[in-house]
Amino acid sequence: MSAEIHATDSYQNLLFSILHFHTLVSYYPTHITLISHAFKCPRFRDLHCRAIRWPVSKLTYIGIDPPENVTPRNELEKGERERGYGVWEGDLYGMGSVLGGKREKRGWRDSTLDMLGKGQEESVIELLQWRCGADGKKVYEGRLPWDRWVK
Repeated sequence: MSAEIHATDSYQNLLFSILHFHTLVSYYPTHITLISHAFKCPRFRDLHCRAIRWPVSKLTYIGIDPPENVTPRNELEKGERERGYGVWEGDLYGMGSVLGGKREKRGWRDSTLDMLGKGQEESVIELLQWRCGADGKKVYEGRLPWDRWVK
């Protein structure tokens, strides 16, 4: 058993888990099953998968939200719109001041990228270093190992 320990947010959690899998078995996964809060599913499917160009057809998302009496659904959805999906929609790679600031507060250091890139394909290293183009919203266009599954 092994766990990816470097991610500080949902985007990194998805991408770094793929890289960790590759580090362990020397190939990239062909399918991912992701278990998280149900209210985050659109963020992963629409934004994070798009940012790393992971085929949504190769993702199974199992969503579990807290009970309604703990956190009402409307509060979860409002928070996700304001501090989750809404922020990620304008900053796909988490490089802006809001998401980048959250990463820093959670202990993120850009030097971690060097370690995560060891043994990865060159295009994956480029993705790790991608800074979103001139407008901050451009999706990485280089060839990625999982492109072969996109039809």
